[in-house]
Amino acid sequence: MTAYRRNWIVPKGHELTDLDRKVLFYQERGHLVPSPKLIKTPEQIEGIRRSGKVNTGVLDLVEKEIHAGMSTADIDRLVYDYTTAHGAIPAPLNYEGFPKSVCTSINEVVCHGIPSEDEILQEGDIINVDVSTILDGYYSDASRMFIIGKTTPEKEKLVRVAKECLEIGMKAAEENYEELNQAVSDADLVFITAGMGGGTGTGAAPMIATLTREKEILTIAVVTKPFNFEGRRRMENAEKGLEALRKTVDSLVIIPNEKLFKLVPKGTSIVDTFRYADDVLRQGVQGISNLIVENSLINLDFADIRTTMKNRGLA
Repeated sequence: MTAYRRNWIVPKGHELTDLDRKVLFYQERGHLVPSPKLIKTPEQIEGIRRSGKVNTGVLDLVEKEIHAGMSTADIDRLVYDYTTAHGAIPAPLNYEGFPKSVCTSINEVVCHGIPSEDEILQEGDIINVDVSTILDGYYSDASRMFIIGKTTPEKEKLVRVAKECLEIGMKAAEENYEELNQAVSDADLVFITAGMGGGTGTGAAPMIATLTREKEILTIAVVTKPFNFEGRRRMENAEKGLEALRKTVDSLVIIPNEKLFKLVPKGTSIVDTFRYADDVLRQGVQGISNLIVENSLINLDFADIRTTMKNRGLA
């Protein structure tokens, strides 16, 4: 019989509800089911839906009004006015000191650009507008990318291909969901390693992390960011993938490849530099796993690692 993790546990003495019976039916047959704490009440779902409607309305307004000649501060005012007029709060505003209501990232700005009166949109610019909304305590989050006016065929192709690559990576994970589920069924700790910025790792890594977190498996991602010479678009893709990973893993270790140039001997070929980047990933994973499996002056067991790494975010 296939081993599986019992996520759905009914407290002793509690009468089974119809939902309990349905979920247990699938769990007993080896299917992945969520833990009860992930199940939202109808009232909570409706609250999230209301927040999402305001969030979508903000982006619809931006899509209608955005044009060459306006500043990113103008976009910020649109977002603030629409959000507050609908009884909600722009989530980024004053979060950890962030001074604006929206993130506006133009061209080479990778992520979390700060709106400014001095940033004027030009014909051909590519901008990502990232909106987060809080309504009655419920959060929603979405972003859209806009091409201002007409841009070059090369830039249009970059935007299209980058989106296609992410979709391919996500589809690959979806199509192999059951295989992934079986692969981690008995795991207590899962490492996810990837080079961020392309399609497969950037798209699939967050989906795999979501699967392992649903099964309450300690999940640690050790990933690399692209070299500068790999281009701005690849770095933008990497940042989007990292943002998704931050929300789904317990601990995230990011290795900027660009810093490796300070470590490898001068004159090292690009191919060897990429090999070195792969080895740094290996060292990151092995360094953590060795704390558990090898004897040392101060010994740690898995419980120590779990306590240290669980829900730690950026490591």
